[in-house]
Amino acid sequence: MFIRPKKPAPEPYVRSTLADLGYRIDPEDGKVRSIATGDMYDSGADKRRAAELYQSLAHPASREVYQIMVEGDLRMEPVAVPSSDQPHTSIYATPGALAKDKLVVIVVGHGTCGGVWASNVLLKSGIREGSVIDY
Repeated sequence: MFIRPKKPAPEPYVRSTLADLGYRIDPEDGKVRSIATGDMYDSGADKRRAAELYQSLAHPASREVYQIMVEGDLRMEPVAVPSSDQPHTSIYATPGALAKDKLVVIVVGHGTCGGVWASNVLLKSGIREGSVIDY
């Protein structure tokens, strides 16, 4: 019996930033836009191409939100919950938040990067609607 060997699947080319993909978060309106044309991310009529583009942009866009939260003007600090000496998750707090009398906790969606409500909203509506940045 002859069994045809499977062709190895090509390694996907993973780009590390929105700029590598030809996109950026517009500083004026916070929308994810093409660097070349200025057009917003669009799911378009070609569903397969739209799904590939979405998968390519979702993680880099979320990382940019994280960079704004932690390295940008907000200077949010990761806080380990329950504690860093056991299995934990991190929340992000503004400087001095845990020393205040009142604390507001914002919980983002399941399966998203910290600070992002939903990747779909981030890509279609922009950083102001799709992340905690304005809150």
